[in-house]
Amino acid sequence: MIVAYSSLDEARNSILNSNEVKFIKPSKPSHWESKIIECAIMCKALKTLAEQFPKEQKNYHFHWKIRLFWQPTTYKISYDRNTYTFEISTGGTTFTDKSTEIKNRPVNLYDSAEKYLDYLMTQAKAELPSSQYEFLDKRCKELKSYKK
Repeated sequence: MIVAYSSLDEARNSILNSNEVKFIKPSKPSHWESKIIECAIMCKALKTLAEQFPKEQKNYHFHWKIRLFWQPTTYKISYDRNTYTFEISTGGTTFTDKSTEIKNRPVNLYDSAEKYLDYLMTQAKAELPSSQYEFLDKRCKELKSYKK
């Protein structure tokens, strides 16, 4: 289970200047660790947004652009300092048409993202040597449970 960051500031700092995070198998076996870390950080940020929304909706705006798929997808969180707005997108930039837009209402994208992360870990277990996978699994569990 992933533990959320303790505040929206921590979540914002974790995703600051972040690109889209694609929950797909990396192109090279050497990229598994960075892919899992990137996806775990995105899961933590999504969980934080979902949990902090009730407390922070008066201080921040939340704009969700959701394009749901039946397969692993892409997530992106950006923050506009001028308007105090978190913009959360799924489906990648090439799929922005026909997306559902929700403003200032709670949306839980965390559950689907965590399922994609679990699926990636299953793929890593099948593809990596056991020692490398065990290290990756330990690192992922530490990151998921870390809270400041």
